[in-house]
Amino acid sequence: MRATTLTCLSMALFLTGNAQQRFIAADYTRYYDWFHEHAQTELLYTPQASLYIFEYETPLMKEPCTDSEIVAHLSIGQKVKNLISPALESSLNEDKINGYDDLWYLVATINEEGAPVQGYVWGGFLAKGWAFFDFEKDEQPEMIMLGISSRPRENLENIQAEIRILRGTQLLAQVQVSGLCVFEECASSALLRVIPDQPQIGRQIIEASTLTVGCEVSIEKNYFYWDGLQLNRVMHGEFAFQPYQDIKTFMVEKKLKSDGTYEISEYWFVGEDQFFNPIWKQKKTILEKEDPNSQPIVKVK
Repeated sequence: MRATTLTCLSMALFLTGNAQQRFIAADYTRYYDWFHEHAQTELLYTPQASLYIFEYETPLMKEPCTDSEIVAHLSIGQKVKNLISPALESSLNEDKINGYDDLWYLVATINEEGAPVQGYVWGGFLAKGWAFFDFEKDEQPEMIMLGISSRPRENLENIQAEIRILRGTQLLAQVQVSGLCVFEECASSALLRVIPDQPQIGRQIIEASTLTVGCEVSIEKNYFYWDGLQLNRVMHGEFAFQPYQDIKTFMVEKKLKSDGTYEISEYWFVGEDQFFNPIWKQKKTILEKEDPNSQPIVKVK
């Protein structure tokens, strides 16, 4: 598979020459450029860039292979410095773990004792996308990461990614994202971002999207609503050749009003603005009771 390593990497990186544009329909050219300005994938192939550990107790190996000596164990969310050079194909060794193929990365970081250490991390143990956002407004931003699923891959059709939200090393939430390909073998570029004040002020939508050019040309988007406890997928769409969207209506909040009625706000995805931010349609429903024993009466506002 790595016989075309540099070709695949070039496709997956932030280049906008004619060689790539032939893979994307003209309708998506502007999105293609915007995507690669916001995606984190380039850093996976950029020397001295900061990368982040996606798994608990990730082994740092002396050599780029599974049977090498373990130099240290790294914590989930730990920052490492990327020492790899994509210009040197010999530095891009590949291995299969848990059914996933990925590269070995030469990185520098600190060990459990706080001493500098250098070694190899398998790419499936690194986040493919990441973002920071202060959900609690306590000036200590949480970390959101997108990576390969922690579940073993049993066959080629089993395509799973995973999103995790961390506060320090504490896992606040995680969710499997079925169908989202973040695999190195497919030359997939990943974008993870937090969209604040959506679908309303004080709320957040998390986007996890990929652009793949290795196996099939595909744009896949996922929007998740973070309710403070869990991630809820409220839109899943595939674009480019055979557009597909799976849109869910979701309730944002239920307010008790001064007159004793309840107001429920529901939203669903209807499109995107010129900056590729989602647009939501809102429906307000009033619930009221005639007496304590009656069923709620629903009125759409």
